[in-house]
Amino acid sequence: MHKYSYKNGGVYVWFLQRLTGFLLLALLLVHMLVEHFTLGGHELSYELVAKRVATPLWKIIDSLFLVMGTFHGLNGVWMIASDYIKKDWLKVTVVSALLCLGGVILTLGLLTVIPFKM
Repeated sequence: MHKYSYKNGGVYVWFLQRLTGFLLLALLLVHMLVEHFTLGGHELSYELVAKRVATPLWKIIDSLFLVMGTFHGLNGVWMIASDYIKKDWLKVTVVSALLCLGGVILTLGLLTVIPFKM
């Protein structure tokens, strides 16, 4: 059976990898535009960034950036690893480690972004 078939759900993960890659690129462009080109003559500073990050819209944007980036990165590592790992027990171990790492990254990141106040 092909690795990316509908029967094993692989095609959905393949599609999500491409979708998050596209969305991450779009978010990165928005980030660069807002942070570096629309400052109105002001120099980038902690106060400007903190004021922006404290708003609900930017909390949502930064949270999406974090979730998509974590998924995209760790799924990419899994895709590469799954090409080389042949033993089932090792695949389960690597997937478990990646899920734990993803959980830690998301928890720490969201605990930083969501409660942030100016």
